[in-house]
Amino acid sequence: QLFRAGVISSTIGYGLTYLLTALRTILMERGIIPFYDVRTEPVSVPLAAIYTGVFMAVVSNVRYQILQGVVEPYLIDGGFDKLERGLDALESRLRGMRELGMLSRLLRGLNGIEF
Repeated sequence: QLFRAGVISSTIGYGLTYLLTALRTILMERGIIPFYDVRTEPVSVPLAAIYTGVFMAVVSNVRYQILQGVVEPYLIDGGFDKLERGLDALESRLRGMRELGMLSRLLRGLNGIEF
């Protein structure tokens, strides 16, 4: 899938660049735009697309494997586990404070009542 994505996206990118470069050359030859020294070298669109597809398949696959095998379980999941434990502790403290507040109001209300 990464190979296909690389080939399709680079075909579109290199193809559009090729078309714009050809259009610029035609406009310069007809004198519509001023002539200047072009440093753009033509690139074979199919070969560049295949190269980019192979690059995406190899490099991105390795990067995703490293991300899923090392970074995600140890750094991200570990960090979220610690964060989750901290949030749980905070939540229980807030609940306790709320219950103490309700108990305090109840006791204040009971102080005014005579038995």
